[in-house]
Amino acid sequence: MEGSFSAWSGSGVDWLVHSWLGNRKASLLDMNATVYLSQQNQVPHLVVIFGTVPKLFFYADYTPRVDLRMNLDYVQKYYEPANAEAIRFRGLPEFTWNWSHGTYLRGLMSPVCTSVMGELTEQNIATCESYLETFVGRWFGWLDEAQQQPLATEDRLAQQHYDYYVREMGYRTDPMNVLAERALGPEEFKRRLEMRIGLEQIAETRGIVCK
Repeated sequence: MEGSFSAWSGSGVDWLVHSWLGNRKASLLDMNATVYLSQQNQVPHLVVIFGTVPKLFFYADYTPRVDLRMNLDYVQKYYEPANAEAIRFRGLPEFTWNWSHGTYLRGLMSPVCTSVMGELTEQNIATCESYLETFVGRWFGWLDEAQQQPLATEDRLAQQHYDYYVREMGYRTDPMNVLAERALGPEEFKRRLEMRIGLEQIAETRGIVCK
């Protein structure tokens, strides 16, 4: 097994992680880029995963920061603009839909989540890259817009509680953790899991929000 882990926390971002882990000789690879925003706004968090299992695995989502069933305006603002493109991608014959075995993780998936597998070809990689250019570009546009309409200060503590819970449980309930624990051993797996969650950052900032 080999890999790397980089994390960053700063203005506007609670926890940004770029990491990869795998065994290239066995064609197994998991690369993650996740951005958990701080509470100045309610722009969805960003999750992107590329992997080989050994087929190509691709996952891209805007993780909701509210209960979508109770926030139609949020759905229309952040998910309706991405809906047509997500449906088009899901219908591509080169890919098959992949559904997580984890019930909590499926609950985190937004209406425009893309989770697919396909043959490991240059064309399929290019298709995913093209999709991501629009997907991530749209997300940056929301961030620019959110600077003009920040979340009210009195609402930020409740938003932090929601964000931190979703962030931690998303990592802890991943069914793929079983494979990592088997490869690394329980102690090393626990250390790496807590690094990915960012438990130290959560402990240091819980109850403290930007004004």
